[in-house]
Amino acid sequence: MKRVISLSIPRSGHHLLVRLVHSYFEHGKFLYCEAYTDRECCGHIPCDAVSRRAKSTFGSDSYLRLFMQKSHDLKFEVPVEATAQYIVQLREPAQAAIALLRWEMTHGSRDNFSLGEIPSKAFDFFCYYIRFYHKWCVPVIVGSLERDIHLIHYESLVHSREETRNEMLRLLDWLNLPIDDFRLEYSLENSLNRDSHTGEARSQDAWNREIEYYDRLCGGSFSFLLDNVVAFCPGLRVAKFATERHWTNSEWIDQQMGKLFFPLDLSSVSHVVLDFKTSERRLQRDSLAVDTGYPSMYRALGLAYGEKGSGAWTVGDNAIFPFRISALSQTFRGEIVVVDADGKLELSKLLTLTAVIQGSFTPVGASFSTHNGRTILAFNFTAPGSTSSASRNSVLVLTISRPTLADGTTRRVNLLLDSLSLSSESDKCEPAPGNSYITKSADSALSA
Repeated sequence: MKRVISLSIPRSGHHLLVRLVHSYFEHGKFLYCEAYTDRECCGHIPCDAVSRRAKSTFGSDSYLRLFMQKSHDLKFEVPVEATAQYIVQLREPAQAAIALLRWEMTHGSRDNFSLGEIPSKAFDFFCYYIRFYHKWCVPVIVGSLERDIHLIHYESLVHSREETRNEMLRLLDWLNLPIDDFRLEYSLENSLNRDSHTGEARSQDAWNREIEYYDRLCGGSFSFLLDNVVAFCPGLRVAKFATERHWTNSEWIDQQMGKLFFPLDLSSVSHVVLDFKTSERRLQRDSLAVDTGYPSMYRALGLAYGEKGSGAWTVGDNAIFPFRISALSQTFRGEIVVVDADGKLELSKLLTLTAVIQGSFTPVGASFSTHNGRTILAFNFTAPGSTSSASRNSVLVLTISRPTLADGTTRRVNLLLDSLSLSSESDKCEPAPGNSYITKSADSALSA
């Protein structure tokens, strides 16, 4: 019996895949768990009650061939285990965001839904998409042997009957399960012509939604956010949209969003510092203005703030730090100062850093040292020059591996971040004094 954890970006064809797999297997051979709709779910990932569930559902577990457990990993709590198999479903980010917004407006939030919430929902979704991609898709791109991941793109799954068939064949081959042509054809016939949620006849025409309408609903920020998903996610398949933004002051919108998204802006200065012991900078509720309120950009990208002055706790298995650089070829140095509250972790074995410069990986060299109970992760990288004169939107990804316990299980790690400094100068970065997010290069709009 095979066990698989199915992870998917919302609205990426998960229920279609389940319908295909369910129709392929005969009764009693496939068991599916969706935690928030199944009262018998044990609540653990991986599941520790498969046999009990199978006996409860089918009367026996002797014929079970495949058990699938669903998660969107919204809180980045699904453990990464070397012995587990993961199906990861992905969809082009603009179409996934639009599909989710339409679902929220029509099905998911029928009560008390306001169009004013759309900008914050779009913001949260794109931040989630970036973190999900780096946790589950980047290992596939770099060819990591530590994770057994099978990636399925929504566009391939629904493009045509032949491509759907090929995706099913790839999946069965990856699972090392026998291929039954008769059952496969039955599965395709039974699944493709019906919507997995409504049961209605599925249109054969691919949906192609324009961004402009949703860009308007988000006050012009949708395109900005989408551009940065592309910049932060190397290897991501993204459709080319010719969206005209002449209807709004797009330069002003991009400038305001840039101030929020890129407090680490090295396109015009040589040294910047984020001091996480100061107050966090947040988004204004129901808009994307820089103010206090909900949600927080850095919380959405992997950090949570405790008491003022204590720093920022990492949430989940990675944290994202956007930064902006000029088009020139430069060498950068930096430091991340981290506090291990337990004082028992070998952080040099758990923390890794990745840099992505405008959609491309850049090698990062890192070393660890300790000082006054704090761990200092010093790093450096060289950004190649660009033919474009525009500044480049980039990101540092701090990945936090889970330590393995004596019983073979893993546990999450929450670290306290003290500060992050980044410099294009050759000398070592030192945290600069001050109570603003950006100290030496403080922007008047950000320090207001």
